[in-house]
Amino acid sequence: MSRRVTLYEHRGSTSIFIDAEIDESGDVVVSGQDIGEAPERFFGDSDYEYWVHVRTAQKPALLAALRAEAAGEPPAGRPKGMADYLRESVSRVIPMRSGRHDDLDREILTLIETQFSGRSSAFNDFREFLDKHEIASEFGSWA
Repeated sequence: MSRRVTLYEHRGSTSIFIDAEIDESGDVVVSGQDIGEAPERFFGDSDYEYWVHVRTAQKPALLAALRAEAAGEPPAGRPKGMADYLRESVSRVIPMRSGRHDDLDREILTLIETQFSGRSSAFNDFREFLDKHEIASEFGSWA
């Protein structure tokens, strides 16, 4: 069962739709679609779609980074890479066990919605967040 939140929606000469979801495989996917004048001008097609996948294995690091940003308290020091630090610290606090995935997925989507919704830059802001916290992701697009 897929769960989704809307991060940004604008309808106009260029309509923009950006969502975050946990897909059927458990990956976090933030995706967008621009429709109208801007993609037609840049790509010769009125529809531009883009997405970034954060695989299930990266969710503990993603959750820890989202929590740290929400609390305004970045982790002290970088004993290894930031992603390793976040993965280790969150795994001590919340193991990814059966039955807990729904609660963790809901928290991840809530934190993404809280921290990135309401602006047209939500997709790019999320990608910059992933880079800042050294969280592996996969980007794709189609026009």
